Amino acid sequence: MFVPKSLLRRLYRKGSLKATDEGFEFILTNNIATGTLTSPLSLKVDGEQVDPTAVTIVKDGEEVPNAEISSSNPIKFSAGTSVTVRVKKKLEKGKHTIEISANTREYGPISFDIEDELE
Repeated sequence: MFVPKSLLRRLYRKGSLKATDEGFEFILTNNIATGTLTSPLSLKVDGEQVDPTAVTIVKDGEEVPNAEISSSNPIKFSAGTSVTVRVKKKLEKGKHTIEISANTREYGPISFDIEDELE
């Protein structure tokens, strides 16, 4: 099932891009419908691919290594759920484009991009 990028962009919480000691993080809030990730998130920052092992997803206070997400070890995102995506990659202050792709059980492959500013 195709899900439009314009709808998927609503998952990103605008203004949530923040620097951390190890890199940066942002928040995704599922305000659409329940979905289950069956593969690691694929991230590109300003066109550069991020190593999946450098990404951690924090859901309900529990850290899940991105690289461990699979069809046999999925993550379910119920409607209304928020997660923090932490990335071990330093970013300069300013505007950045982040491309997010994943496979879901319910909708198949999804992909969208967002733009935000790191202050």
